[in-house]
Amino acid sequence: MKKFYSLLAVAAMALLGLQAQGQQVWLVGDAFNGWNESGNVEMTNNNGVFTYTAEIGAGKYFAFFKDQQAWGSQRGPANGNNSQPTGNWEETTSGGSWYVATAGTYEISYEYATDKAKIAAVSVAPFDATKRNFAVTGAAFGGWNMPPVNTQTFTNNGDGTYTLVFEGAVAGEFKLSGVADNIAFSESWDVFNSGCYYNSTLAEGDNTLTFGGTSNMTLPVSGNVTLTISDVTAQSCKLNITVGQIIVPDKAYYLAGTFNNWAEQSADHKFTEVEEGKFQLTQTFSGEFKIVNEYKQWLGGNGEITLTAENPSVTLVDGSNITLAEESEYTLTIENGVLTVTGFPEATRRIAGTIIDTNENHVEGVKVTAKAISEGSPYEAPRRAIGDTYTTTTDPDGYFSLEVPENFTYEVTFEKEGYKTVTVHEMYAEGVILEPTQTGVNTLNVNNITSVKYVNAAGVTGNSPFTGLNIVVTTLSDGTTRVSKMVK
Repeated sequence: MKKFYSLLAVAAMALLGLQAQGQQVWLVGDAFNGWNESGNVEMTNNNGVFTYTAEIGAGKYFAFFKDQQAWGSQRGPANGNNSQPTGNWEETTSGGSWYVATAGTYEISYEYATDKAKIAAVSVAPFDATKRNFAVTGAAFGGWNMPPVNTQTFTNNGDGTYTLVFEGAVAGEFKLSGVADNIAFSESWDVFNSGCYYNSTLAEGDNTLTFGGTSNMTLPVSGNVTLTISDVTAQSCKLNITVGQIIVPDKAYYLAGTFNNWAEQSADHKFTEVEEGKFQLTQTFSGEFKIVNEYKQWLGGNGEITLTAENPSVTLVDGSNITLAEESEYTLTIENGVLTVTGFPEATRRIAGTIIDTNENHVEGVKVTAKAISEGSPYEAPRRAIGDTYTTTTDPDGYFSLEVPENFTYEVTFEKEGYKTVTVHEMYAEGVILEPTQTGVNTLNVNNITSVKYVNAAGVTGNSPFTGLNIVVTTLSDGTTRVSKMVK
C-alpha cells in the first residue's frame, strides 16, 4: 500500500510539474516597470513556485499578473489593499497591491496552486563596486541585444565609476542595463528594478542625469561617444550619467543657408578634404548659414555670431546660425571642429577729383595712377602691399574716381600726352592743373615738395584749396617755386 501511495505521489508531482510548465506569473507596479500591461517582470518558475529577487525602493507598490499580462488577472493581498509584506505566506485575491515602506532587497514568491504569496527581506553583501557593471543596448549602440555584446559593456573602473568608449555610435534610442551582478542586477532591461523613469535626450556635458526603469534615452548625434557612470547607490534607482564627449568624425561637410534655401546636403556646396582632417570650400554668398555634417547634424555657433576679418573663426557646435554680412567669394576651412573664413571684402575709400588745364578746360583721357606708399593697420590675406597701384582715366568732364584699400596712403600720378606729368600726395589730387608741354614730360616728384599754398581770387592765402579758382604756389626742396591754377 505504501508503494501504491508513493507511486500516486510521484504521479501527482509529475502532473503538477507538467501543469506548471504552462503557468506564468509576472510582477507589475512602480516597484518594477510601472503600472503597465506590457513589458512587466516575469518571475522564475520553480515547479509551481514563482520567485524573483530585486532591490525595491521605499514607498513602492506592486502586484502579480497571473497567466496573462492584463488587468483582471492581478493578484494582491487578501488582508487589504496596500498591505505591507510580513515575510510569511499570505493568501491573495483579485486587485490590491503590496506596499514596501523600507527600501531593501526582497525575495518575492508566489505559489501558483495555493494562490499564496510571500515577500521577505533578504540580507545581501555590502555594496561592492568591483562586482557591478553596466551595458547599453539599442539602436544607438549596435542593436537591441540582450544580453549585451562586448562592445556595449562598460569598463568597471573599480572605484564606483564606469566608462564606455563607443566608436561609430548612431543617433537614436538606447537603454541601460545591469550586467552580471550578484543580486539586483541581471541581463535585463531594468536597472535596479526600481520603477524610476526618465525619458531624455543626452547632450555633451550632461552630468546629473537620473535614469532608471524602462524608459529610453536618446543619443542626438552620430559619432564616437564616451559615456561615464558615477554615484551608483546600493539601494536606489539613481544613476548619474555623464556624456564625456560627442565627437562627429570628420568625413563630410556641406554648406547650407539662406543662399540655397537651406538645402540640407547639396553636392554643389560640399567641402573637399584638402588634407587629412582639413576640409575647404570656396563659395560666393552672404547671409545666415550653417554647416551640415554627413549625419545631417546642423552645426553653428554658440549663440548668433557674425564673422568678420577681425574675428573670422568659430568653434562648430549644435547651435545658432552664423552670418557673413557682405557678399564675397569666401574660402571656408574646417579643421579640428573649427570653421575659419577668409576672403572678406577689403574696406575701401575713394580718391577723386577733376583735372583742368591752365586755361581751366576739363581734360579728358588723363591716366590717373594711385600708388600705395605707406601702410596703416594690417589686413587679412591676401594682403595688399606697398607699391600696389590702382588706375583709371578721366571722363569728358575731367573727373576721375578710384576705389582703393583704406589701410594705405597714396601718391597719385597724372599722365597725358602733350601735358607735363604731375605726381602729388593724395591729399592734393582733387584739383590738379596740367600744363601743356612741347618738349616732353616733366615729372613733379612729391618727395621734392616742401610746401603748398593756395591763394583765392580775393588774395587770401591758405594751406588748403578754396572753393572756386585757386593760385597754387608749390615750393620745392631746391628753393624754387612753381605757380599753377586749379579750380575746386
